[in-house]
Amino acid sequence: MAVSDPFPGTLFSNRGTRMRGVKAVIETLKAHGAEYLFGVPGSTFVLFAEFAGGDDVKAIPTRGERAAACNGGTESRNGVRLG
Repeated sequence: MAVSDPFPGTLFSNRGTRMRGVKAVIETLKAHGAEYLFGVPGSTFVLFAEFAGGDDVKAIPTRGERAAACNGGTESRNGVRLG
């Protein structure tokens, strides 16, 4: 595959395997034990929700940024893990 291929799984001879930034964020959230991803519906959140749908991280849309921050803070205080 070409170097400009935006999809994961493209092998580079000296740098390992490439993945999308969205997938890297989801993998990092999973590595830190996050169960939820709160966000405002839009073009970027749709990508996160699409990639999170197959993983252990559940994407939860909110009405605004303040609600997303409040929901994430409440979840982290009530639960054992970060949300």
